[in-house]
Amino acid sequence: QVSKYKTSVDGVMGIDPVFVQEMIGISGNVTLPTGQVLTGSNTAQFMLNGVYKDVPVSEQDAYFSYVASAAMNNVFSNMTATKMIKIAQSFSSLANQRHLYLYSFHSDEAKYFQGAGLAKNAPNSETDPETGIYLNENNPSKLDWYVHRKTVITRTSYNQNGSQTYHVAFTATNTIPSADLASGNTYILGGTGNIGAPGTPVERILFYAPQGGSIRNFSVSGNAEQPTQVSMDGKKPWTSVATIAPGKSVTYSYDVTTSINATSDLTLDQTPMGWLDPEVTYKTDTK
Repeated sequence: QVSKYKTSVDGVMGIDPVFVQEMIGISGNVTLPTGQVLTGSNTAQFMLNGVYKDVPVSEQDAYFSYVASAAMNNVFSNMTATKMIKIAQSFSSLANQRHLYLYSFHSDEAKYFQGAGLAKNAPNSETDPETGIYLNENNPSKLDWYVHRKTVITRTSYNQNGSQTYHVAFTATNTIPSADLASGNTYILGGTGNIGAPGTPVERILFYAPQGGSIRNFSVSGNAEQPTQVSMDGKKPWTSVATIAPGKSVTYSYDVTTSINATSDLTLDQTPMGWLDPEVTYKTDTK
């Protein structure tokens, strides 16, 4: 049976609180009905954490709608050349870090969206290699705000066949403060359904090799499974589950070899965090 709401879809646009924060930073602050002022530095924290502390559940969706609508109205009002340039310049970095996603189902428009890097997929370029690290919270909660991630990518060799090998060290830390752990509600802390304790993220993680490349030599420290390889959408990522208690960390270390067709350094594509800094350090001086 076809839903009565069925309609044609021309494309998909996805934005997150970091995108909204950047637009507010460019176009002007947004004042909430409570008088609280959202700016280009505090909006993401409010939308990803503060709203769940301060706003009744029944009103939260209205707040999200209000903030997003006000931010986008500000973007398109009083448009100037300077504002337009700032917005256009921000789109590239926001899309690259997955805070913005634009996909068109029309082939004539696709080149402007997918072709411009505004609709990222799992790693799919041999010449511009990426390793992908993607997380999904299994403990029903809003704990991802407290999971801080750092990654160090170190080139270890240029290989005779033209490929390159890198060592990747990825660390995720649960930074939830004791005050939030003590005062947080179930909506924030989770702990229901026998999937993780309150305040303890349970992250399903996928690790992708670059297109035409490989991953080897996994080692794990902390409360996490040794990764195993699976098949998904025509690719073969590695997967693991990490359980990260308050104040604890897990670290995954592995070696990545690129395709022989790689012409640039390895980079990281990852699930976005609640801020712009991707917390990635590249050490690519090895010859």
